[in-house]
Amino acid sequence: MRYVQTSSGSFYRHIRDEFESIRWDETNKTSVRKLPDAKRIEFGISRLQMVTPPAYDSASQTRGEGDAVLVGAVWTQNWIVTDLADEALALAQSVAAVNAEKDAKLKGIEILGVMCSATKEDQNGMLAIGFDKLTNTMAGTKMGSTVMKFENGSELVVTDENFNAVDALWRPFRKSFFTP
Repeated sequence: MRYVQTSSGSFYRHIRDEFESIRWDETNKTSVRKLPDAKRIEFGISRLQMVTPPAYDSASQTRGEGDAVLVGAVWTQNWIVTDLADEALALAQSVAAVNAEKDAKLKGIEILGVMCSATKEDQNGMLAIGFDKLTNTMAGTKMGSTVMKFENGSELVVTDENFNAVDALWRPFRKSFFTP
């Protein structure tokens, strides 16, 4: 339950926590819930009628709770939707672009027809395959087939024959996660 405190018929403040102990005057310090009805009237306490927040465009607007308004005889929750200032809008768009780029990277990359996710565990697996290829090359042997199981559920069979093609796509993709 939410309440408001008013003074001379004007909104004074929200009381969001009905259990919070508040000093009302020199002799009354208690939660709004424990105040007798007579004291609630004396201190201008009314229940707040909650309303559904209005729709808004989070890319270009903000939504916040404003001062309660008196509708008829009922103190009613009031929502304020405000357009973002040019600077704030530019910042929000910049953040959205950065987040979209991060999401695309985490989604992964298509290699040999397989969508390969790019989590830390995926990177560790691909590093292990690269190390296997390196040790086999140094020993003058061919690398065996390895099934790389990505966290997104995809599986990519990496062989000695396709390793260079896989590495040529994976390595620059992973490097794109880090700024030079």
